[in-house]
Amino acid sequence: MKFEHRDVTFDVHQQTDKKWEWIVYPKAEKGTRFSGTSPTEAEANKAACKGIDERLEK
Repeated sequence: MKFEHRDVTFDVHQQTDKKWEWIVYPKAEKGTRFSGTSPTEAEANKAACKGIDERLEK
């Protein structure tokens, strides 16, 4: 599923029953793609948003 946070697009999709992957696609001038995994969809959404916030605040 695609989402946006602070004008940055990210995907969250289920890999297994207990593993969700999130992938962030920053705009070209804001850096390269980054990703991670979380145990639930809600935690994956939060982790992606936190990663976006951390990168934008540098």
